Amino acid sequence: MITTPQTAELPAIKGNNILVKSTGDDLMEFKVGDETSLVSRKDLYSLVFALGDNVTQDALMPVRQTKVHKYIKQHRVKVKKHLKPGDEVVVNCEIDVPITIEDGLKGLVNRVKSRFAL
Repeated sequence: MITTPQTAELPAIKGNNILVKSTGDDLMEFKVGDETSLVSRKDLYSLVFALGDNVTQDALMPVRQTKVHKYIKQHRVKVKKHLKPGDEVVVNCEIDVPITIEDGLKGLVNRVKSRFAL
């Protein structure tokens, strides 16, 4: 997320820098020369997604990754009716317990995060 104003220079716009800063309320402010425009993050994300190739679009897909731990328990039950008394029925129970859930972009969710990141 952009928290400080960023400046970029594009070759197509000679002599003019593009200043980009976040207004804090889900809008991005773009200033080229003397003109200023406000663009919503959703529209900006849609534009970047539309301009990307298949690989870029795949990396920008929002995903949810859930790591689970599987518990397997086996139960033995003695029956009293419908089978011979004393027969045992073995019941296997599997339970998936979610450990961590990560939301993010497909290209970023599997990257190793720095332990020094804020």
